[in-house]
Amino acid sequence: MRLVQASDMHLDSPFATLDDELGRRRRKGQMETFQRLIDLVRTEQADALLLPGDLFERRSTRLGTVRWALDLIGSLAPVPVLIAPGNHDPLERSGFWNLTRPDNVVVFGGTWQRHEVADAAIWGRGFLEEHEPADPLADFPSGERPDVLIFHGDVDKTPSDSDYAPFSRSHLAELKAIWAAVGHIHRPMPIGELGAYAGSLEPLGFDEPGVHGALLVEVDLKAREQRWRLVPLARCRYETVSVDLTARTDQQALESFNDQTRQWVRETTLLRVELVGPGAEEGWPVGRWQGEIGSDWVASEVRDLRLPAVDLTDTFTVPGRFARRVMAEMETADEARREALADALRIGLAALEGRRANDY
Repeated sequence: MRLVQASDMHLDSPFATLDDELGRRRRKGQMETFQRLIDLVRTEQADALLLPGDLFERRSTRLGTVRWALDLIGSLAPVPVLIAPGNHDPLERSGFWNLTRPDNVVVFGGTWQRHEVADAAIWGRGFLEEHEPADPLADFPSGERPDVLIFHGDVDKTPSDSDYAPFSRSHLAELKAIWAAVGHIHRPMPIGELGAYAGSLEPLGFDEPGVHGALLVEVDLKAREQRWRLVPLARCRYETVSVDLTARTDQQALESFNDQTRQWVRETTLLRVELVGPGAEEGWPVGRWQGEIGSDWVASEVRDLRLPAVDLTDTFTVPGRFARRVMAEMETADEARREALADALRIGLAALEGRRANDY
């Protein structure tokens, strides 16, 4: 049995961090990638398309987009399309899933349901609300042996640290399914030998780097074995490159940047450049770096994470004491907090010394 698995499309995503025109292009790209997904199902002559959640974005997806997507997956008939709604498109009373659906579309509800495809028992379960802190595997029917599972959930989490259907690998293994098609995590990721997340069909931000697409899964029902691979489909990719200026001239650092980014296609890559290392008294400002990395990327940004050269043994001046406190907190902060503290350190030292913030 051959399956195509994709999830977390978030069609009509707002792309709030991008300007209006680029956001519009990215939303159009999402729809083009979804079309390529449908084409893949046809090309591979798949027995079913599995969509484990977050096809839509409940707060921004337009009604026209929902109807367009349903018509598109309906065009696959008689190939079944099995959908397990996720936290962004739950099976609500007034939700998208109450629209008239094509006959080949199966939308799983809040309890486990069985659907037969090519002699395989496929069991699915969907979200009824945005937040579901219970383990979705806890109420799987006793005594049943599924061939394939499809659901939306948060692996290796518990109700105390996730309210998005947390579950454990060990609990999943107990069900003895051949394959588990799971949605929610936006990076393609295997769940041991039990199944996998396909990741977001089209990446949504810099926390979703690398190649994105759909999974092509071959299931051997007799041997109860599977094999799978990621099929690249996304139009764009997000990548972050770190440029360390320690003991380097700006020109040497630029050469390092070019070496690191040479394998990426600029016309399809959104790029973030992070400048790290101690700040130099002489050196290119962010604006110069922005020009040097080129304007032919889909989008690019430069983040200056360089730290001012500060004497941390200086405890007798306000700048020295301020720097020690901020840098101490940075040692244990997460990435977002560390970036904010680096900005605070640069701006704070500039203010204390009567200089402009961009001097740092």
